Amino acid sequence: MQLFVLTFTGADRPGIVDQLAGIVRDHGGNWEKGRMASLAGRFAGILLVAVPPDQSEALVAALSAVDGLTVLIEEGAFDPVEEEDTWRLELTGQDRPGIVREISAALVASGANIIDMSTEADEAPMGDGILFRCVAQVVLKSDKQIEGLAGRLEAIANDLLVDIELA
Repeated sequence: MQLFVLTFTGADRPGIVDQLAGIVRDHGGNWEKGRMASLAGRFAGILLVAVPPDQSEALVAALSAVDGLTVLIEEGAFDPVEEEDTWRLELTGQDRPGIVREISAALVASGANIIDMSTEADEAPMGDGILFRCVAQVVLKSDKQIEGLAGRLEAIANDLLVDIELA
């Protein structure tokens, strides 16, 4: 099977996912993994699809022709991640500019690799401002990386007054 990573965006409307799923199915492909969201009137996503090699060109052509969507198609490769190297990071606290930058700087300084990340900011319970939440899956390969990240996250939690958990 040939892997493709698809990134797409377009005006939010009903049927986008169904249309993309139909194209993948019609070319003998399998929808492996995806993340999609409606953001500010736009619908955006990233998908991993697998398709038989003899259908690759036809799939790319069909996806490129979807009306109303901008679709970026890139070839992927099988890249297994060892489960024991994967850690879950959760952060919750009052929203303020720079939180994602602080966390990403700590991750890169520790040699961590983000393999999945989602963030959101919503009204806090009882009208107590905006609550920011980040959940990430990161790969850390050594005890030294884990210890370094734990120390950096503790400093960030104290500085920003947020709750951070690494498990």
